[in-house]
Amino acid sequence: MTVPFHAMHNHEGLYSFVGDDNEQIHVATERLYAWVQKRKHRLEIFETPVIPTLALKFIRDNSVDKKRATEILKDFQNIQPVIFGKTGTQSNGRPDMYLIDGRHRYMCHVYLKLPLIKCYILELKQWHKFLVTGVPMITKEMLAAMPIKPRGYRA
Repeated sequence: MTVPFHAMHNHEGLYSFVGDDNEQIHVATERLYAWVQKRKHRLEIFETPVIPTLALKFIRDNSVDKKRATEILKDFQNIQPVIFGKTGTQSNGRPDMYLIDGRHRYMCHVYLKLPLIKCYILELKQWHKFLVTGVPMITKEMLAAMPIKPRGYRA
């Protein structure tokens, strides 16, 4: 099961990744987040190291909004775990993952110099059903040039 792009609402959250090889991954993040919230009592929460260079990449790629991160900082004690999705591949003996939901929360951890962040780590079969199909092809440059969609933030 996947999510057709034409069936998504105009302001619905969409995580997009374009790899160096032009691989395109698009995930309906709000639907995935709702799925996680319904199952959070059955999903394990992990703590993973915060990597400041990853946060710098978010800034360079224009995938975080300073205003949204600032709003999250105001209610940081109620922050939710971020959501990683395993890709099905490994590098250096560890699973490769996408940070599907939580770039702004991740940035807050970097700003506060916290060494660890709470997260859900989903298997490919868990998050793959939220893949969005039919999204027009884009390049990394096009993705970085797109404005960040305004939407309600969640801590």
